[in-house]
Parts: sequence; C-alpha cells; structure tokens
Amino acid sequence: MAKSVTLAFIGDVMLGRGVNEEIPQRSAQSFWGDVLPILRGADAVIANLECAVTQNTQECRRTPKVFHFRADPAAVEVLRAANIQCVNLANNHILDFDDQGLLARYAEIS
Repeated sequence: MAKSVTLAFIGDVMLGRGVNEEIPQRSAQSFWGDVLPILRGADAVIANLECAVTQNTQECRRTPKVFHFRADPAAVEVLRAANIQCVNLANNHILDFDDQGLLARYAEIS
C-alpha cells in the first residue's frame, strides 16, 4: 500500500525589514504562531521567500528600485523551525543584493 504524503505550499514569507531585526530577539518558532503545528506536520513545506538571505549589504543599482529586501543568515533557522525544506526567491527580489547576494544565499542555506 502506498504511503500518503502531505505537502504544504505557503505564500510570501518575509524575513527582511523589521522581521530581520526581531530574529535575534525571539525564538525561531515564535514567528509562526498557530500555523506552526500544521507546517511541522507536513512531510515537506515549500515557500515563496520575499527576501534574499545574505550577509551582502550592497544593494543592486542596475535598475532603479524602491525596496531591497534582505535577511541575515540567522533567518534560515526561522525557515527550519517551520519545516520549510524548499524556497523559491521572489523574482522581483532575486537580485536585490546583486549577484553576490543571490549566490551567497544559496551557499548559506545549503
């Protein structure tokens, strides 16, 4: 008999801006509230990440842009706390911190 698998797909997850400032102050689990048990109960959780996770602070200036979102590498623990195993980086923020921000992000999460 085949085993069932539960996948959870969640929308935009913002770990930048004010959230990034709260990460050192709070437990990683506290950001998820009542939805945490549901996410932890899934076999895999996939999310749309709205910010680069990088130490690079140099904003990309190739094209004019109002918002540049980034989170420190410690933000990965917030993702792990919610059983998030896969993220895509929002296409409108993928190069917010230039090529280095994108490449560093992948190195830090892996």
